[in-house]
Amino acid sequence: IRVAMFNSSIKRFLLFYLLLSITIISSLTAMGNYFLDRHTIQEHSDGQLIQTVYFIRALISSHPSELYIKRLQSNISYFATISPKKRHKSHMLAQLDNMQFTVWNEKGLEILRTPRAPDVKLSKSIKPGFSTRDIKKNTWRILRDDPRPSSQMTIIVAERYDSRRQLQNQMTWGTVLMLLW
Repeated sequence: IRVAMFNSSIKRFLLFYLLLSITIISSLTAMGNYFLDRHTIQEHSDGQLIQTVYFIRALISSHPSELYIKRLQSNISYFATISPKKRHKSHMLAQLDNMQFTVWNEKGLEILRTPRAPDVKLSKSIKPGFSTRDIKKNTWRILRDDPRPSSQMTIIVAERYDSRRQLQNQMTWGTVLMLLW
């Protein structure tokens, strides 16, 4: 009887510590993945902002005609007329609300903007490079790209931070569910 109780006690002891170690390791894995995913999403999304700046620079030469700018603005403004239901049905159209931009010419006059771009003035308050700003109840990741020899335009591209958080939450919950499974 004493040997059976001893074996049962060892089994409970081993089971308890095995489950405890699995729980701790799984928790550390989930937290580690959360921070790694967050870093990866930041790098990827910042890369998309940089690509958007290059794309805009490619669309706009150093001295675009007024007619060309008006056509571009008309095409850009068209997307704002698409109903929210239609936008959210299409993943690509839903992303249009997340990334916005504004372009100023060499004289500091705004020449092009997306309809939902944050109200950002061309001033020294936003320095060249990346920054994070709260503007009218939304947090935006902003990239300011100042004039270059090939194009004298100043471009500010902004992405709503909640899209990054949403992607991070989806990835985190996916990891947690897999660990629980």
